[in-house]
Amino acid sequence: MSKVTSAGVIECGINNETTISDRIGNTQGLALKKVLVKNRASIAAAQQLYPMAELVDNTAAIIQDDTIELVLVADPQKEDKDLISQVMQSGKHVRII
Repeated sequence: MSKVTSAGVIECGINNETTISDRIGNTQGLALKKVLVKNRASIAAAQQLYPMAELVDNTAAIIQDDTIELVLVADPQKEDKDLISQVMQSGKHVRII
């Protein structure tokens, strides 16, 4: 039996959503659990792209979820260094995409 890693996506921009959705859908052993949706106008699109995931509106919902092992940070900006540090301090793996 292979292990499934639960993942969350933070900082997901509109330009990257399809790419991330395709990558995760095709990655064996990776289950997308939560996706941060910052823009309320993007909720419908995010629901279609990530039907298997819970949509959240704050980073804490992902960082504080003990079942999430991997956090994918898409399009980080300079000011996101603190966010990446918080994810690492929570004991999760981080992948910047």
